[in-house]
Amino acid sequence: MAAKEIIPGCAVCQKPYVYDTEGPFLFPCLHSVCENCLKSENDKTLLCSSCQETFPKSTFPIDYVTRKKTLLSTIVHNGNELLCTNREDGNQAMSWCQECEAFLCEHCHVAHGDMKATRKHKVILVQDLTNFPQTLKCMSYCDQHAQHPVTLYDSSCNAPLCAMCVLAEHKSCKTEDLDAAWETRRTFLEDKGVALRARLDMMKECRSLQEDIGERLKPQQDAVEEVIRCTFQKLHLMLDQREIELQTEMDESTKFLTQRSDHQLVTLESEVDKLTMNLEFIQKSTLFPNPVEHFAMKDIIDKRIMVAAESEIPRVNGQEYSITFSRDGLRGLQQQISSFGGLLTNRIRSGKPLCFI
Repeated sequence: MAAKEIIPGCAVCQKPYVYDTEGPFLFPCLHSVCENCLKSENDKTLLCSSCQETFPKSTFPIDYVTRKKTLLSTIVHNGNELLCTNREDGNQAMSWCQECEAFLCEHCHVAHGDMKATRKHKVILVQDLTNFPQTLKCMSYCDQHAQHPVTLYDSSCNAPLCAMCVLAEHKSCKTEDLDAAWETRRTFLEDKGVALRARLDMMKECRSLQEDIGERLKPQQDAVEEVIRCTFQKLHLMLDQREIELQTEMDESTKFLTQRSDHQLVTLESEVDKLTMNLEFIQKSTLFPNPVEHFAMKDIIDKRIMVAAESEIPRVNGQEYSITFSRDGLRGLQQQISSFGGLLTNRIRSGKPLCFI
């Protein structure tokens, strides 16, 4: 199973390709899709899992690059899956004939060397193909004129042609030698490759710089978090200290007011006792049956009544003994705390492309 995962696979269903089947086919994103996914009737579109692009089902060209890579990977990792294509008898292939463009089993390999018409063909063993991948490049023959090789190229129709195609359908078209056209095309691709390579190097350098930024942010984050922790730890200590001071002040104020209240209470209780005793004595004196006895105490009783009647009644105000907590300035303090501190950052706007500096 591990060997099969090395074989290129479909970008839609992820299944590895099997050489000598139709396809694979080339998506516009340059990933490939297998024939089963392309011809499936389940969906009208295909999602490329490699780049997440969606394409409507259409006629895509064969991806010969992936096809050749599949062949070479199959030779290396699953050579026993290559079957004879000469007679298609299901036997395992042991060699490849470049002229015949066919895999040969052991019997066909021997017969190929015995036949006069093919004995001089260049045949190479399957296990040696990876050392000579250029041997897989063969002369291409026209689909419409099977006996005629494709040697010309029509740039206006973007079509490789054989000589019969030119005579039959492309007389008015401008054709050129296929190898010359390919050389021009290859030069164009090489130039584009150089430009893309330079751009890729630039992108990699940008990525490296971006990775460095990410690595530098972590120690910066740790340092800032430590400053934040220490700052708010000090603020917490200050608040705790202020709370202790207020609690102490409140305890002292409560103690003072309680002592003053207790002293006042003792005075009031003493006055109440005096008045109560005076009142009881006066009430009892009115019950004496002998007036002579009462008048003998009259002066003392009258003076006591006068003193008691004119004595000052202490003023008791509960508000003088109340304790409240002033929260003046709390709202301003809360606003200051809510906006206290700040992180200075340079942020790239969303959607802004990266620039190489």
